[in-house]
Amino acid sequence: EIKEMGIYEFDDNYKAALEELNKKSNFTEKKYNNYNDAMNNLLNKKIEAVFISSSHKSILEEQVDFDKIKVLDTTEVKIKNEVTIKDVDVTKESFNIYISGIDIYGDISQVSRSDVNMIATINPVTHQVLLTSIPRDYYVRLHNTTGYKDKLTHAGIYGINMSIETLEDLFEIDIDYYVRVNFTTLVNLVDAIEGIDITSDKAFTAYTNHSCTYVKGKNHLDGKCALAFSRERYAYQEGDRHRVQNQQAVITAILNKALSSSTLVKKYSSILESMGSSFQTNMPQDKIYSLVNMQLDSMPKWNITSISVNGKDSYNYTYSYSAGKLYVMEPDMSTVEVAANKIKEIENKWKK
Repeated sequence: EIKEMGIYEFDDNYKAALEELNKKSNFTEKKYNNYNDAMNNLLNKKIEAVFISSSHKSILEEQVDFDKIKVLDTTEVKIKNEVTIKDVDVTKESFNIYISGIDIYGDISQVSRSDVNMIATINPVTHQVLLTSIPRDYYVRLHNTTGYKDKLTHAGIYGINMSIETLEDLFEIDIDYYVRVNFTTLVNLVDAIEGIDITSDKAFTAYTNHSCTYVKGKNHLDGKCALAFSRERYAYQEGDRHRVQNQQAVITAILNKALSSSTLVKKYSSILESMGSSFQTNMPQDKIYSLVNMQLDSMPKWNITSISVNGKDSYNYTYSYSAGKLYVMEPDMSTVEVAANKIKEIENKWKK
């Protein structure tokens, strides 16, 4: 029986989970202004237990040895993402989609860090797609926060809105829709379109799946090996920077194959169904249907390009973890400016 519980009510989702926990057990709440103080008091045996979110636990694991801590109970609550849906004529106007990838399998409903962050700028008139990638550790100001900046990946802890608004602030653009995916999404999607072809700049065996090997040059990949390729960083001297390139290569290969086959375009409904609960989007069904019909009408060829922002390796305190310095990437704002201008260039080409 726990008599005193350390808590940090950082948002409404946490409060909802805390209410569920209170229904199961009785304890006195000891409130903290941050997780760091709560965890330190737990480790120093000043309190008996703390109630933390799973997403914050993943941040704390970078600094705290959780093997010394026993999980007493878990509580789950379902939340609804409140994201404003933009009214865009997707067959005549350019639009931006935020692609968020989280590093889990299975159901995508849980709150988690966003390890893949990409903006797809789509111009339906000129048939251009620009993929802009932002490294997971990019050190940015989270929307409407004060104090320390944070890793972009941590924005996902506070909901999809936080990630979207933070990127809107960074690039000074509007993001119209989002797509949220995970490991299962990618595996099922690639298998549903019967594999993709990518070009690797070196031969290697995947660190996350040793059954996946790649030759230098063209490779045909099934779902599991497409996932391993998009996760690879240990095979490259540039590490995470090259992983971003691989992620763009996989997305580009999926788009190229899907958009070049009228058979696959017609199967869009069954392809979406194959991803099931591992896929989330706020793009209305009628907008997706309009894009499908536009593609089927003339099967235009699309020009898909990509760009990444860059920065320098550093260590700093973060908004989500202020007890110690974590690895971050300090933005090279000149690359941000170049990417922002490229996005706006693609967006504006349809306008007279």
